[in-house]
Amino acid sequence: MDIRSLVTEVEDEDSTFDFIVDPSVMYPAMIEEILEIIESGDIRSATQVLGDRAVADLPEDYPPQVKAAVRDWATDRSPIVRMYLPKALSLPEDAWESALSSASDDMPAEQRSARAEALEVARAWFTELLHVSIEYKPMSIQILAGDYTYRL
Repeated sequence: MDIRSLVTEVEDEDSTFDFIVDPSVMYPAMIEEILEIIESGDIRSATQVLGDRAVADLPEDYPPQVKAAVRDWATDRSPIVRMYLPKALSLPEDAWESALSSASDDMPAEQRSARAEALEVARAWFTELLHVSIEYKPMSIQILAGDYTYRL
């Protein structure tokens, strides 16, 4: 997924990347991505970009074994692997389905809580991927109000 396709970049005079995010675009795309990763079991592909970037900074003459170790280390240290993925795996399946629709007054408290957690995992995962895409430079994100579907 091209994470930058989910945002509108705003021109700014300073060195900060300013992004505007439409929740009706971002949340469904991120939830689909997260569910595909969970269902495929291909967890490492979600963070391989971090490992690849770490290896790209190494001199070309480094032995392949060292490059592989650096790639694995950087991939495994990703906040996605350490924080967001375990939370995503711990959520009930219906949390993701609930997250794609508005919370209703008759929704049980447990389901409402799981829905909010799913939305928060999707937002945090998205933010991390966006930050990686600009090489951890300063950024600000404005998530538009939207149509209340994705309100916690």
